[in-house]
Amino acid sequence: MTREQRLLEAYQQAAEVHRIAARAVRKAQEESRRLGVANVYSRDGRLYYDPPRPSEQEGAAGAPAPRRAPQPAIAGKGRTESGLIDPAVDANDRD
Repeated sequence: MTREQRLLEAYQQAAEVHRIAARAVRKAQEESRRLGVANVYSRDGRLYYDPPRPSEQEGAAGAPAPRRAPQPAIAGKGRTESGLIDPAVDANDRD
């Protein structure tokens, strides 16, 4: 087997592992949202929170989920461009 063939095979295997991992992450995110649990992400060593939306927090048979502290609006201070909560911004300073 030539060097190029080995590199191609390694690349194909890495792509397959990445595809499987990405699918697992999406499935876990969906499950967390379904259960009303916030997804937490780390970017450059900082944590960001993607809280569940109110419509995603309803329990079985439309029963309301346990009460949670109110979350800030999707846009505004304390949110990243993608809508994630920036914990570095004091909750009292958020819009």
